[in-house]
Amino acid sequence: MGVMVKNRKNDNGLRFADVDFFRGDSFQINSKDPINLFSIAVYIRDYLRSYSDKNDDKGMYDARLAISIDKVNKYRRDINSIFESAQIKSEKSLDLSENDEMMVFDSSLYDLKEIYSPSIILLDALLSMLSKPQSEILREIVYDRDASISEIAEKLGKSKQVVYKTIKRGSVDKIIKFLDAHLSLVGMRFF
Repeated sequence: MGVMVKNRKNDNGLRFADVDFFRGDSFQINSKDPINLFSIAVYIRDYLRSYSDKNDDKGMYDARLAISIDKVNKYRRDINSIFESAQIKSEKSLDLSENDEMMVFDSSLYDLKEIYSPSIILLDALLSMLSKPQSEILREIVYDRDASISEIAEKLGKSKQVVYKTIKRGSVDKIIKFLDAHLSLVGMRFF
Protein backbone atom coordinates (compact mmCIF):
# COMPACT_ATOMS: atom_id res chain seq x y z
CA MET A 1 0.00 0.00 0.00
CA GLY A 2 2.75 2.42 0.94
CA VAL A 3 4.55 1.88 -2.37
CA MET A 4 1.36 2.56 -4.36
CA VAL A 5 0.66 5.78 -2.49
CA LYS A 6 4.26 7.00 -2.71
CA ASN A 7 4.37 6.27 -6.45
CA ARG A 8 1.10 8.13 -7.09
CA LYS A 9 1.45 11.05 -4.67
CA ASN A 10 3.60 13.28 -6.85
CA ASP A 11 1.92 12.74 -10.19
CA ASN A 12 -1.14 14.55 -11.49
CA GLY A 13 -3.44 11.54 -11.92
CA LEU A 14 -5.00 11.44 -8.44
CA ARG A 15 -3.84 14.69 -6.79
CA PHE A 16 -2.97 13.50 -3.28
CA ALA A 17 -1.98 16.36 -0.97
CA ASP A 18 -0.56 14.60 2.10
CA VAL A 19 -0.29 10.97 3.04
CA ASP A 20 0.30 9.80 6.61
CA PHE A 21 0.89 6.21 7.66
CA PHE A 22 0.20 5.13 11.20
CA ARG A 23 0.84 1.96 13.14
CA GLY A 24 -0.05 -1.18 11.22
CA ASP A 25 -2.06 -0.77 8.04
CA SER A 26 -3.71 2.52 8.93
CA PHE A 27 -3.29 5.57 6.72
CA GLN A 28 -4.82 8.96 5.99
CA ILE A 29 -4.80 10.70 2.62
CA ASN A 30 -5.61 14.39 2.43
CA SER A 31 -6.68 16.06 -0.77
CA LYS A 32 -6.56 19.74 -1.59
CA ASP A 33 -9.66 19.24 -3.66
CA PRO A 34 -12.61 17.12 -2.44
CA ILE A 35 -13.65 16.44 -6.03
CA ASN A 36 -10.87 13.85 -6.21
CA LEU A 37 -11.74 11.89 -3.05
CA PHE A 38 -14.09 9.35 -4.63
CA SER A 39 -11.66 8.68 -7.48
CA ILE A 40 -8.82 8.22 -4.99
CA ALA A 41 -10.94 5.83 -2.89
CA VAL A 42 -11.96 3.80 -5.96
CA TYR A 43 -8.35 3.69 -7.14
CA ILE A 44 -7.09 2.44 -3.75
CA ARG A 45 -9.70 -0.30 -3.54
CA ASP A 46 -9.15 -1.39 -7.14
CA TYR A 47 -5.38 -1.32 -6.75
CA LEU A 48 -5.58 -3.59 -3.70
CA ARG A 49 -8.23 -5.88 -5.17
CA SER A 50 -6.22 -6.30 -8.38
CA TYR A 51 -3.06 -7.11 -6.43
CA SER A 52 -3.53 -10.80 -5.79
CA ASP A 53 -2.10 -14.15 -6.70
CA LYS A 54 -2.28 -14.82 -10.44
CA ASN A 55 -4.46 -17.87 -9.79
CA ASP A 56 -6.95 -15.95 -7.66
CA ASP A 57 -9.63 -14.29 -9.79
CA LYS A 58 -11.46 -12.66 -6.86
CA GLY A 59 -8.72 -10.44 -5.45
CA MET A 60 -7.42 -11.04 -1.93
CA TYR A 61 -6.80 -7.54 -0.66
CA ASP A 62 -9.13 -4.68 0.19
CA ALA A 63 -9.30 -1.71 2.56
CA ARG A 64 -11.94 -0.13 4.73
CA LEU A 65 -12.13 3.54 3.83
CA ALA A 66 -13.87 6.47 5.46
CA ILE A 67 -14.28 9.43 3.12
CA SER A 68 -14.89 12.74 4.85
CA ILE A 69 -15.32 16.36 3.85
CA ASP A 70 -15.74 19.00 6.51
CA LYS A 71 -16.41 22.71 6.44
CA VAL A 72 -13.98 25.47 7.19
CA ASN A 73 -13.40 26.53 10.74
CA LYS A 74 -14.19 30.26 10.67
CA TYR A 75 -11.31 30.95 13.07
CA ARG A 76 -8.66 29.63 10.69
CA ARG A 77 -7.32 32.20 8.26
CA ASP A 78 -5.02 29.92 6.28
CA ILE A 79 -7.84 28.16 4.41
CA ASN A 80 -9.32 29.82 1.32
CA SER A 81 -12.17 27.49 0.42
CA ILE A 82 -15.41 26.33 1.97
CA PHE A 83 -14.00 22.99 3.08
CA GLU A 84 -11.30 22.56 5.69
CA SER A 85 -10.50 18.91 5.31
CA ALA A 86 -11.02 16.40 2.57
CA GLN A 87 -9.57 13.04 3.48
CA ILE A 88 -9.69 9.30 3.27
CA LYS A 89 -8.88 7.28 6.37
CA SER A 90 -8.32 3.57 6.63
CA GLU A 91 -7.84 1.25 9.56
CA LYS A 92 -9.12 -2.04 10.88
CA SER A 93 -10.94 -0.45 13.80
CA LEU A 94 -12.94 2.00 11.67
CA ASP A 95 -16.36 2.49 13.20
CA LEU A 96 -18.53 1.38 10.30
CA SER A 97 -22.27 1.01 10.50
CA GLU A 98 -22.26 -2.49 9.02
CA ASN A 99 -19.55 -5.13 9.24
CA ASP A 100 -19.59 -5.81 5.51
CA GLU A 101 -19.26 -2.15 4.44
CA MET A 102 -15.84 -1.26 3.14
CA MET A 103 -16.54 2.43 2.39
CA VAL A 104 -18.47 5.05 4.31
CA PHE A 105 -18.99 8.79 3.85
CA ASP A 106 -19.09 11.36 6.62
CA SER A 107 -19.35 15.13 6.67
CA SER A 108 -20.35 17.94 8.96
CA LEU A 109 -22.12 19.39 5.90
CA TYR A 110 -25.61 17.93 6.15
CA ASP A 111 -26.40 18.21 2.42
CA LEU A 112 -23.25 16.34 1.46
CA LYS A 113 -23.93 13.58 3.95
CA GLU A 114 -27.52 13.17 2.77
CA ILE A 115 -26.51 12.96 -0.88
CA TYR A 116 -23.35 10.89 -0.67
CA SER A 117 -23.96 8.37 2.12
CA PRO A 118 -26.47 6.29 0.09
CA SER A 119 -24.35 6.66 -3.05
CA ILE A 120 -21.26 5.38 -1.27
CA ILE A 121 -23.19 2.33 -0.05
CA LEU A 122 -24.03 1.46 -3.66
CA LEU A 123 -20.52 2.26 -4.91
CA ASP A 124 -19.09 0.06 -2.17
CA ALA A 125 -21.31 -2.84 -3.22
CA LEU A 126 -20.35 -2.45 -6.89
CA LEU A 127 -16.62 -2.33 -6.08
CA SER A 128 -16.91 -5.41 -3.86
CA MET A 129 -18.41 -7.42 -6.73
CA LEU A 130 -15.63 -6.70 -9.22
CA SER A 131 -13.36 -9.51 -10.33
CA LYS A 132 -9.59 -9.10 -10.43
CA PRO A 133 -9.57 -8.29 -14.21
CA GLN A 134 -12.37 -5.75 -13.76
CA SER A 135 -10.48 -4.14 -10.87
CA GLU A 136 -7.30 -3.92 -12.96
CA ILE A 137 -9.10 -2.19 -15.82
CA LEU A 138 -11.06 0.18 -13.58
CA ARG A 139 -7.85 1.07 -11.72
CA GLU A 140 -6.23 2.13 -15.01
CA ILE A 141 -9.30 4.11 -16.14
CA VAL A 142 -9.55 5.97 -12.82
CA TYR A 143 -5.87 6.77 -12.80
CA ASP A 144 -5.78 8.08 -16.38
CA ARG A 145 -9.24 9.22 -17.49
CA ASP A 146 -7.89 10.12 -20.95
CA ALA A 147 -6.40 6.69 -21.67
CA SER A 148 -7.90 4.91 -24.67
CA ILE A 149 -9.01 1.29 -24.64
CA SER A 150 -5.95 0.53 -26.81
CA GLU A 151 -3.59 2.12 -24.26
CA ILE A 152 -5.21 0.26 -21.35
CA ALA A 153 -5.09 -3.03 -23.29
CA GLU A 154 -1.41 -2.55 -24.10
CA LYS A 155 -0.51 -1.63 -20.51
CA LEU A 156 -2.32 -4.67 -19.09
CA GLY A 157 -1.26 -7.07 -21.84
CA LYS A 158 -4.85 -7.75 -22.90
CA SER A 159 -6.66 -7.41 -26.22
CA LYS A 160 -8.79 -4.33 -26.91
CA GLN A 161 -11.82 -6.59 -27.24
CA VAL A 162 -11.25 -8.12 -23.79
CA VAL A 163 -10.85 -4.66 -22.22
CA TYR A 164 -13.99 -3.35 -23.95
CA LYS A 165 -16.08 -6.37 -22.94
CA THR A 166 -14.79 -6.23 -19.37
CA ILE A 167 -15.80 -2.57 -19.11
CA LYS A 168 -19.30 -3.30 -20.43
CA ARG A 169 -19.83 -6.40 -18.29
CA GLY A 170 -20.30 -6.19 -14.58
CA SER A 171 -20.17 -2.75 -13.06
CA VAL A 172 -17.05 -1.07 -14.44
CA ASP A 173 -18.97 1.28 -16.75
CA LYS A 174 -21.48 2.09 -13.99
CA ILE A 175 -18.70 3.04 -11.58
CA ILE A 176 -17.17 5.29 -14.24
CA LYS A 177 -20.58 6.96 -14.76
CA PHE A 178 -20.90 7.47 -10.99
CA LEU A 179 -17.48 9.13 -10.79
CA ASP A 180 -18.31 11.36 -13.78
CA ALA A 181 -21.64 12.37 -12.22
CA HIS A 182 -19.89 13.08 -8.92
CA LEU A 183 -17.39 15.36 -10.62
CA SER A 184 -20.23 17.33 -12.23
CA LEU A 185 -22.34 17.56 -9.06
CA VAL A 186 -19.53 18.57 -6.74
CA GLY A 187 -18.15 21.11 -9.18
CA MET A 188 -21.47 22.88 -9.61
CA ARG A 189 -23.24 22.59 -6.31
CA PHE A 190 -20.96 22.48 -3.30
CA PHE A 191 -17.45 23.60 -4.07
